[in-house]
Amino acid sequence: MDRFLHLLTAEVERSGRHVLLFTGTDIEVYADLVAQRAVDAFVVADTVDQDQRHQWLADHGVPFVSFGRTWSGSQPGPWVDLDGAAVCHRLVDGLHDLGRRRIAFVARRGGSGQFLDRQRGWLAGCAALDLPAGRLAVAEADTVAAGGAAMRDLLDSEVPPDAVIAVSDPLAVGVLREVRRQGLRPGTDVAVTGFDDSPLASVVDGGLTSVRQPVERFARTVVDLLDSTNGDRGVLLPGEIVSRGSAPLRLTEQDVNRWESR
Repeated sequence: MDRFLHLLTAEVERSGRHVLLFTGTDIEVYADLVAQRAVDAFVVADTVDQDQRHQWLADHGVPFVSFGRTWSGSQPGPWVDLDGAAVCHRLVDGLHDLGRRRIAFVARRGGSGQFLDRQRGWLAGCAALDLPAGRLAVAEADTVAAGGAAMRDLLDSEVPPDAVIAVSDPLAVGVLREVRRQGLRPGTDVAVTGFDDSPLASVVDGGLTSVRQPVERFARTVVDLLDSTNGDRGVLLPGEIVSRGSAPLRLTEQDVNRWESR
């Protein structure tokens, strides 16, 4: 979010405007800013499932763009988001190309629509390749410790996985630690991937293969949508898989272009 805000501010200033930052998510905050005529439009971030802010802004005729979906099925207003399902499908394809046939998925309990979207991509990828999709482990929190506990359950199963897709880097690092603790070799015995390409991904031993979000394109698209007259248009952008030692995927430029066109 810090990087997105920096890039968004620069993009907005290039269009001759300025950004006012505030942290409130209550409708009263938005109503007060509108009443004071303190802003011309909103960029709504930190969206959650069934987020009420979007409908309020639409009902009051206030221009806005949402950074993220509300997962309500009929979200008003334009938005931009990551295509998490597509990139997780790509991860399954890449792991399959490495010879992995027992690809598990580590999610978070009570996961948001964002996490469920990534899970759908894993399920679709497994179905397309006729791979079993029963290896789902649910972590209690989005932490390294929770990722390790989830991986213990997977490794204690009758047929343990040979690859794991985790919905976040902290969970993936926990998976890696448990793999090593049980005497297995990350990237060789068990391939592991994370999500968000956080600083954790590059500092763990051997490196963690992770998904990098297109933050620059998010910022540019938000400004473009603010200036657009194309109504409630949603834009999904592809993620970039950064291959490291935990799962040395062989993704070619042709693979990336094929998925961006879907």
